[in-house]
Amino acid sequence: MSNVVRDALKRSPASLRALAREAGVPVSTLSRILNKERDVTEEVASALVDALKAWGDSCQEASSRIRDALDDGGSE
Repeated sequence: MSNVVRDALKRSPASLRALAREAGVPVSTLSRILNKERDVTEEVASALVDALKAWGDSCQEASSRIRDALDDGGSE
């Protein structure tokens, strides 16, 4: 799941700061995930799905990939 979230973060048109604010998580958490210094928890992944959905169609694909990874039990 971490790789899926990293990919979504890289492709998101929103800045890490804006995405973190929308998801209600510290920007440092997203930065550590992006830099492979931390794995993604289900809580953070779910918050990112909601945040990406809030950004609209441009983030819908990323949101769907994270949700699919969550549904698969967090496997890569």
